[in-house]
Amino acid sequence: MPLRRLTLAQHAPVARFGIGTLIFLGALALRVAVLPIDGHAGFITFYPALVLVLYLCGTGPGLWVLLLSAATAYCMFYPPYDSWRPSFTSGVSVLSYVLCSLVITLVMRTLQNTNRRLRDAVWRTELAEARLKGIISEQTDVLLRFDPGGAVTFANEVATRILGARVESGPSSRWKGAVHAEDLPQVLREVSALGNDQPQVRFDCRLIDTQGRVHWFDFIDQALFDSDGRLLEIQSMGRDISQRKQLEQQLRQAESELRDLYDNAPCGYYSLAPDGTFLRVNRRTEEMLGLPGAELVGRRSMADFAPARDRETFEEHLRRVREGDDLVRYEMQIRDARGEPRQLSILAVALRDDGGRFVRTRSVMLDVTELHHARKALEQLVREQQAMLDNDVVGIVKLRERHATWVNRAFERMFGYAPGEMLGLPARVLYPDDESHAALGREAYAQLAEHGRYRTTRRLVKKNGEPIWVDMNGATLSEQGDSLWLMLDITALKSSEQRMTSLAYHDALTGLPNRALLLQFLERELATRERLDGALAICFVDLDGFKPVNDAHGHEAGDTVLRVVAERLLESVRGNDIVARLGGDEFIVALTHLADSELARHTLRRLLERLRLPIRLPGDAMVRVSASIGVALCPRDGRDAFELLRRADQAMYRAKAAGRDQVRFHDEGIAR
Repeated sequence: MPLRRLTLAQHAPVARFGIGTLIFLGALALRVAVLPIDGHAGFITFYPALVLVLYLCGTGPGLWVLLLSAATAYCMFYPPYDSWRPSFTSGVSVLSYVLCSLVITLVMRTLQNTNRRLRDAVWRTELAEARLKGIISEQTDVLLRFDPGGAVTFANEVATRILGARVESGPSSRWKGAVHAEDLPQVLREVSALGNDQPQVRFDCRLIDTQGRVHWFDFIDQALFDSDGRLLEIQSMGRDISQRKQLEQQLRQAESELRDLYDNAPCGYYSLAPDGTFLRVNRRTEEMLGLPGAELVGRRSMADFAPARDRETFEEHLRRVREGDDLVRYEMQIRDARGEPRQLSILAVALRDDGGRFVRTRSVMLDVTELHHARKALEQLVREQQAMLDNDVVGIVKLRERHATWVNRAFERMFGYAPGEMLGLPARVLYPDDESHAALGREAYAQLAEHGRYRTTRRLVKKNGEPIWVDMNGATLSEQGDSLWLMLDITALKSSEQRMTSLAYHDALTGLPNRALLLQFLERELATRERLDGALAICFVDLDGFKPVNDAHGHEAGDTVLRVVAERLLESVRGNDIVARLGGDEFIVALTHLADSELARHTLRRLLERLRLPIRLPGDAMVRVSASIGVALCPRDGRDAFELLRRADQAMYRAKAAGRDQVRFHDEGIAR
C-alpha cells in the first residue's frame, strides 16, 4: 500500500488534533511509567511522539503536541517539581527541546513536500510515456534506437514494415544491410561524428526495403547521454524523401544545359526562399561559402555566414525585396565555412507570381574582398597621412611654383600666421631678403630635379620679422612642379650649439680664444704663410706683479686685472692679429703678415707701455702690473705651432730672468 494512505491528512482538523493529543498522553504515560520523575531524560518519549504526530496528522497537530510536551516537562520533570517557577535548568532544557523539535518539524515538512513532488513527477512521467507511445504508434517516419555498439534497441512499426528483420531488436540486428552500399560509409561517418560537441547530425541516404526497392530517407540522428556525458543510445528518425529525390532528378535533367552556364559563371548565382534559405546555388557560390550545395540548399542562409552587423544588413535587404523592391544592391561581410573573411557585393532581384506575391530572389554575388581590402588600406593610409601631415611638431607646406597651396597648422604656428592665411602666398615671405630666396631656389630646385630630394638648414623669418632657424627637407611630388617641404624649428638648437661652441673655444673670463682655438688659428696661418710673404710672430705674454695683486685684493680683483689686460692687448694689435689666453696670467699674441721683426718689436713696446698703466679695481683701489714677453718668429724659429709656442715660452722666461717688463726674441737668447 502506498505510504500516502497511512496519513490522516484527509481527516478533519478536530480529529487530527484529537489523535495528536492521544499520542501525547500515551507518551506521557510511558515516560512516567518507565523512568523516575527527575531532571534526567525528561523528553525521551516526547520526541518519537512528535515525529509520529507530524507524519500522521500534519504540521498543526505536531506544533500542538510540541507545546503540550514542553509545558508538561517544564512543570513535572525539572526542579522545582510541580511548579511554574522559573529555573535555569528547566529553562535551558525546555528551550533545547523546542529548538530540536522545530528542526524535526522543518525536516518532516520538507520530506513530506518532497514526497508529494515525487508522486506528481511519477504521475507526469507515466502520462508522458503514454502520450509518447501514442505518438510513436501513429508515426509515419522511420524511428530507430540503437546502442553505441550498433545493436538496435527499438524499432517502430514503420521501420519494421519497411526494413523487416534487419532492424529487429537484439545484438544480432543487421540494420547496416538495409543501407545502400554506396551510402553506408557516409552513414557510418555521420553516426561516428556524434558526441558531446555534436549531439545531432542530419543526412540523406538510401534504404533497401524487404522487396529490394530503394527509398531515399532524410535522417536526423540524435545522441542521448546520461548525466555523466556517456553515450547511452542513438535515436535515428528518417523521413521518406524518395518522391522529392525523383523530382530533383527530373529537375536536374531539365536544367543540365542551363546548369553548365550557371555553374561555370565567374560570379556567384543563387536563389533564396522567402525565409532567406538557399534554394539554388552555383559552383562559384559554393566556393565562396566553402560548402557544397547539398549543405546549403534548404539548410543555410547567407545570414548563417555573417556577423551580427552584416546579418542585419542581409535581413533588411531581404525584407525590402519581399515587400516590394524589385532590385536591391548592397555589400556584406561573411566568413566562409573555412573561417576566411570575404566581402561580397550582391545584386538581388525579386521574382513574383501572377498575383504579385513574392516567390524567391535571384541574386548575383561578386567577391570584392581584395577590392575591399585595397579600399580599407587606402582609407587607412589617408587617415595616417592626414595624422602625420596635420601634426603639431613638424611644419609642412605644399608649393606650386613656389606658392603655398596647402599648409598644416604646425607650419602656420611656426611662422606666426593665422589659419589659412598662408594659402596662395609666395615662399618669398619666409626669407629675409631677395638674394637668400633666389639662392635657395637655384640650389634646391636643381637638386630636386636631379634627385627628387633636397635638405638644408636656413635662416628664415616669421611674419613679424623675427629670425628663425629651420631644418628644411623638400621632395618632388609631380612633374608639374609641386613639391612638399617639411620644416622643423631648430632655433633653440642653433642657439645652444653657438653657446656650446663659444664655451668650447673661448675663455669664460675674458672672452678671448682659448688654447684650442689658438691652435686652429695658428695651423691655418702657418698653412697660408707658405703661399704668402711675411713673418709670423708668436708672443708669449706673462704678467709681472699679478700674484701680489691677487693675494692682497682677492680673486675678484685678480679677475678684473685679467679682463683689463685682455682689453689692452686687443687694443694694441691689428685686426688680423689674434690674442688668446692660455690660463692664469698667461696670454698669447700672434702677429701676422709682418714685413720684418722690427715691426713686431715696435708693436710689443707699445703693448708694454699700455700694460704699465694703472688699473682701477672695484672699490677705487689702483694697482699696476707689467709683462714679460717672449717672441718666436716663423719661419726663422720654426714652422710648427707647438714648436713656436715652446720657443716663445723659453724666450719669456729669459725676459723674466733679465729683470721682467721687457721683450726677448728667441734668437737673442741663443746668441748670448
